[in-house]
Amino acid sequence: MGLELKIIEDLLIKEKIDSNLVSIILEYASIKQKLNSSDDQSWYFKKGSSGLNAKLHSLNTEYESIKTLFNAKSTDYFIQLINKNNSFISKFDQNSMNAVAYTSIGFLKSQNKFYNDLIFLKSKTKSLLPLEHYLQNLEDLIEIMD
Repeated sequence: MGLELKIIEDLLIKEKIDSNLVSIILEYASIKQKLNSSDDQSWYFKKGSSGLNAKLHSLNTEYESIKTLFNAKSTDYFIQLINKNNSFISKFDQNSMNAVAYTSIGFLKSQNKFYNDLIFLKSKTKSLLPLEHYLQNLEDLIEIMD
C-alpha cells in the first residue's frame, strides 16, 4: 500500500511531529506525491518542478546520512555524545553568556534532542530501512512515528 497523505492526516492534526527523521519522511512523501500528480498542477508548478526535484534529492541525502549514523552506532554511543554535550553546557555561567555562547548552547541542546530521538527510535527498531520502504509500507512508518 502506497503512502497517501490523507491517511496520515489524522496523525498530523492530533500531534505535532517533532522528530527530524519523521518530518523528513513526510516532507519527502508530500513532494513526491505532488511531483507524481504534476499533470493536475498549474503551469507555474511545472516550471518550478526542478526546485522540488532538488529538494527531494536533498531530503533523500539527509535521510540516508541519518540512516547510516543510526544503523552504524549503538545507543551507548548516542548517550556518550549527550553526556559530552551536557558537560560542555554545564561549564557556561548562565548569567554572563554572550550571543556566541547562547548560540553554541542552543546548538548543543538541539543535538541532544536529535540524539535522544535516535535513542528512542533505537528502542523501537534495530535499523532503519530505505526511505522508499516507509513510503510503501504505512504500518512501518506509523511504528517509527509512535
